[in-house]
Amino acid sequence: MTSEAELNKAIAVINASGQSTTIDVQRSFTLTGNATAITASLTMLSSNGSAIDDGGFVLLDISNGAIVGVALQAAGSGTNAVHGQGENTTLKGLTGGAVAAVDMDDGGLLIVDNGQTFKTGAVKLLSPFGCEAVIRGTLDNSGPMFVVQGTVNVGGGQMGDLDVAYQSFLTIKPNTVFKAGKVKVRLESQILSDGTGTLVTDGPLMVYGVGWRHSPAQVLGMNVGDITLIELGTFGSTQSSHGTPGGSAGAVTNISGLFELGHEGLWTIGSYTQQTGGTLKIHLPDFSGKAPFLNISGKATFSGGKVAIGPDIYYLPPGTQNQKIKLITAAGGLSPSNLSSLVTFSAFPTGITPSLLQDANNLYLILTVTG
Repeated sequence: MTSEAELNKAIAVINASGQSTTIDVQRSFTLTGNATAITASLTMLSSNGSAIDDGGFVLLDISNGAIVGVALQAAGSGTNAVHGQGENTTLKGLTGGAVAAVDMDDGGLLIVDNGQTFKTGAVKLLSPFGCEAVIRGTLDNSGPMFVVQGTVNVGGGQMGDLDVAYQSFLTIKPNTVFKAGKVKVRLESQILSDGTGTLVTDGPLMVYGVGWRHSPAQVLGMNVGDITLIELGTFGSTQSSHGTPGGSAGAVTNISGLFELGHEGLWTIGSYTQQTGGTLKIHLPDFSGKAPFLNISGKATFSGGKVAIGPDIYYLPPGTQNQKIKLITAAGGLSPSNLSSLVTFSAFPTGITPSLLQDANNLYLILTVTG
């Protein structure tokens, strides 16, 4: 393959035959118009290192369930398209491959497998019908990946910037570490694992809630670096009964969000800062002395907001005893020295009275049986 005309002819022949084959580009050239749309599976590569400049036009316009592997340098300023059409139309990124921007719709699929490195410009996963990106290798996206009503499934790989924007999911495979650039999650979206997955980001993970019309964004069952919670954005334990409760983080900055410790498990974080709009929520599974524990290696500073404590059961079991439960330890100090004005107790049944005990580094919950 040595020219634009030969490229278009080859694509047309493959489309007509419906038989997957390889296009091997043997001479570099620049597109002067949109390439022929691809409706059958194929692989694009160059065995001698030749490249295509898209010239601002569309090189890849994939549909009809085609699976297209790209190991060819094909950069430029055009926008490639993957139209799922309910048929798992797939762009498969291979080592040596590079394309400009990619727009996916109608359930299109982007795959970068283990051991593969694929370069793109900005990537959009657009509604409707749930587009998906499966990243197990390296997606070197120079522009952000923007996800609307889609899913990004990852594990053991890495990518550039990511905006999980609206009704979307980033799911991290258990017991894997995934590295990304700047990441934010917004508008009814979630970042999920089972308590064993880890997300490493360039800068704080930004978690945004929204107004009354939408549910807040959530990061659940994840180990993360620094994280910032805004407008009811939530950081919490896994909701899976098979997951590992608790988690870890670097600096947790709760501006106006919700840090929900759940009802069990160990949380290990570097520091905690809570501003006026923030809430730290602690559940008790029962009155036996069990509770989640927040271990902070640095300082915990509460300049406002709430510490909400409540049980998951609403009756007092026979034989319940008085309890002293350690909820928080902050090695760098717990400020202010009296958190009682920020603490709310809710739904404790008649016969048991909660109160607090605090020293320079620790916060305890005291449960006193009164009836």
